[in-house]
Amino acid sequence: MLYLPLCLFVLVAVIIGLFVAYELNSGSRYTATIQQIIPNGASQVVVNLQVRNVGNSPGRPTCQVNMESSAGAFSGSATFQPSHPLSQGSSTTYEVLVNVTTGGAERVNFSASSVACN
Repeated sequence: MLYLPLCLFVLVAVIIGLFVAYELNSGSRYTATIQQIIPNGASQVVVNLQVRNVGNSPGRPTCQVNMESSAGAFSGSATFQPSHPLSQGSSTTYEVLVNVTTGGAERVNFSASSVACN
């Protein structure tokens, strides 16, 4: 007799926990791609990023942009967060200025560079 109420309590607690976990993880999700890398002097590049909100709600992504040359000799990174939320299902392009290793602006490239947003 004692086992049935205990089992029901545990079952309800698990269901509530799953619901809370789902709600916490169903917010904004983002995909991002580098569209263009433009040298800006010898040690900076302007990176055009396309960011898409594939989540269930509007949000402001935080994006980490990493620039690399093929051999890894030149590199740079920047963190970017837009000032306005990105609507659910929408995408937009941002320009981000990234400082790179001295003289590396002409040497960073698409294949070795990346962007990730969360």
